[in-house]
Amino acid sequence: FTARDNLRTAVRAARDVADREGSFAEAVPLALGSEAVADDLLFIDPDLASNDPDVVSVFASDGVWAGAARADTGACFWIRVTPTGEEALGTGSRCSGEAAAAAPPATWPSP
Repeated sequence: FTARDNLRTAVRAARDVADREGSFAEAVPLALGSEAVADDLLFIDPDLASNDPDVVSVFASDGVWAGAARADTGACFWIRVTPTGEEALGTGSRCSGEAAAAAPPATWPSP
């Protein structure tokens, strides 16, 4: 559950930044790291892969925000949101924000 919970926390932080700054493009790792709601997470650049539930690889643009985190089990979970509130979830082998931004929507497996 930790990786998925951390991704939900990361989305809240990204939405806070976007609300304040006007765009998801501003919800980059440095900005997210300063959000109180997510102060126990480490945010990394979109081309880097997460290797831990507390490490979220982030892709941020005007049209989409995506994050990926690797669970303790080794599974990679990702989440993607748009400014209109549309949300997509999934799993994958590449655990990076870039991969999450481009992946086809799926669902998270049951715990």
